[in-house]
Amino acid sequence: MKYETSSPADPDAQVASGSVATPSDMHGEVNAQVQDTNGGDIPMEVAISSLQVGALQETPRGVVAF
Repeated sequence: MKYETSSPADPDAQVASGSVATPSDMHGEVNAQVQDTNGGDIPMEVAISSLQVGALQETPRGVVAF
């Protein structure tokens, strides 16, 4: 997932606190919470303006592209 953060004061912003995904190599869903970026284990909410779901792809230079 790739997302752009937004100001919490933006009336068009959405708030993300996690997501539910079904990985291709397993059955059932996984609940993934947004975690503290400083390594903490307390779930947090993030104001976002856009969200993309995709896969990381390797490029000839070894740089990963979304």
